[in-house]
Amino acid sequence: MVQGAQVWYPQGSDLRTGGQRVSVCGQVSSVCPLLVVAGTSFFCFSLTDGALSLPVLVKDSGRLWWTQCVCVGQSVCVTALRVCVLRGWRGNNILCATDRSEIHTNYTLTDPEPPSDTPPPLMMSHNDDDDCEEEAEPEREAGQSAVRMKKSRVISYQGTVTEVVSEGAGLYVIDRKVGLCLAYQPTPRRKLRAGDSVELHHVHFLYRPCPDFPPSMLCTCLRSSLRVSGFSRAASDTPDTRCPADGALPRLLLEKNMGVSQYLWACHLSSQLARSLVPGVLKQQCVCVLSWKLMECVWRRGRGRGRRDIYSEMLDEPHTCPLTQYSVDHAVHQYISVSGLRECLETECWSSVSLSSLLPPDGPGLSRSQINTALSWSCRTLTSDPQAGDSLRQRPLLLVGVLELPSQKSEQSLQLRDGTGTLACVVTETSQGGGQRGVFNTAWIGCLVCVQKFTMVTERFLQSDFPSYQHLDQDNFITHKHCRVYLQFSLDHLHILSPSVAMVTHLRQQGAEPGGEVTGRKRRREEEEEEEASSSSHPCVSMVIRVEQKEGVAWRNSGAGLKGEEAGLTPCFSVRAAVIGRVVSWGRDPKNEPMTEREKETEREDKVRQPGDSLQPVAMVIRV
Repeated sequence: MVQGAQVWYPQGSDLRTGGQRVSVCGQVSSVCPLLVVAGTSFFCFSLTDGALSLPVLVKDSGRLWWTQCVCVGQSVCVTALRVCVLRGWRGNNILCATDRSEIHTNYTLTDPEPPSDTPPPLMMSHNDDDDCEEEAEPEREAGQSAVRMKKSRVISYQGTVTEVVSEGAGLYVIDRKVGLCLAYQPTPRRKLRAGDSVELHHVHFLYRPCPDFPPSMLCTCLRSSLRVSGFSRAASDTPDTRCPADGALPRLLLEKNMGVSQYLWACHLSSQLARSLVPGVLKQQCVCVLSWKLMECVWRRGRGRGRRDIYSEMLDEPHTCPLTQYSVDHAVHQYISVSGLRECLETECWSSVSLSSLLPPDGPGLSRSQINTALSWSCRTLTSDPQAGDSLRQRPLLLVGVLELPSQKSEQSLQLRDGTGTLACVVTETSQGGGQRGVFNTAWIGCLVCVQKFTMVTERFLQSDFPSYQHLDQDNFITHKHCRVYLQFSLDHLHILSPSVAMVTHLRQQGAEPGGEVTGRKRRREEEEEEEASSSSHPCVSMVIRVEQKEGVAWRNSGAGLKGEEAGLTPCFSVRAAVIGRVVSWGRDPKNEPMTEREKETEREDKVRQPGDSLQPVAMVIRV
């Protein structure tokens, strides 16, 4: 056990119950961060002498301050160590500091060994970019999806923090070109600031783990050491509102033990959602959890790796940790806001089209009226997935928003809204014959959804007076032009992140449990029996209306359906509304279906016309 460094027994050493105390001297090769497990604080460091290494465990409360003075590359001597058993580590025996242990830094052996041929650890800086060339790889073509597993390199690095990307997520930028991720280590007491000079040892170098971050990334594990060699003179930055400083994402990472590529993607998505959904749609504390949920939905293949073995990560040789291997996916989804998507579609609506391409092959032979008629309307469709056809970006697009009713002027039945804007959408479902048909359900209203695959439709409307085919390049003959954009997607590509109250009822009656686990089958069975009893005696029918006009209260003779002394003038007011969609019966399966005969009241004053239309005018007289 004590073959890796200079070991000697001090004069006056004696045997005790815990074993004989020994002293070890050597060069510090690694310093692990301070951990707190089950209320016990400890850290480990390793001493080397030549090619051999020896780990030392420090858990005595009076010796934890050593973590501030032990640095990689120092020659130290530690006295009064004893051999103890470390449960949970396959190596079992390890040297442990006692209450009598002392550490002597910058220690020089009286009989030094000859210099070893082992080279010092690699120390990189921002000037050593050529060392990374072997990790580079050619760019893949747009839409090419190939997930690769790559191995990281363990290096040392020194540089200056130039940007704090997200303090809560542990993300920084060094030397303006190298990313730094500290999420796999405990949160340091002092947060890094822009301008700090840092030294990193035993840090993992990854090349392009996430397309949303710098190509070169450094990630620290439980064997990595971070030392601030020069403090910044600048004051601490304002708290990052895009990711809470309480470390919600690192805690989810510790619980789920996901890969670094998935974690970086979730962090970037969290910052994007903080701009597009807060404060209009979500509260700030929900963004991190939502981004993690979306990451698990998109990265279906990236399941957790089980429980993290911290002792093996710190002590095992050869070294293994969650950063040893990482996945590279150049076709992972790219989030885009609703307003960003609309602006891109409207910008490329006319810039990407030639008027001559909108005419049939015999365009040069068309008359003046035929040319202007053919140009009056045109359509362009794009897909969110580059592998399926023409797309806006090289990566698949991802949309997140709330489904709601459109404005009164819109012709579509639904629209998708986030904190930046709205976009009309048409929802379809797969029929029994395999085709697509339009579908509408009032239970979707208010649901926070994620659309992973969709089609972008752009309609062009042009008013022109071109004399002939040869004048198509002259814009002065165009009197007016505008466009209309909307989305079309199937229910198969719609993922509900936060259901509305109506959708919760819908899913529950279909057998799903959106609100969490039910405490016991007996309770579930009783609730279902109560719902069946109530629905059979009192059928529940609902419909969504939009009030368009309301009159004041007045005395009216509305007693046509009353009996005896109740007839006469009564205070009432009239309301005119539009019914959105069809009437929904919640007594049975809560799907949109026409109103049945038993649900109609022949004596009421409601006048419903055009029962098959999506917008139905309704006149109601309400008695006060």
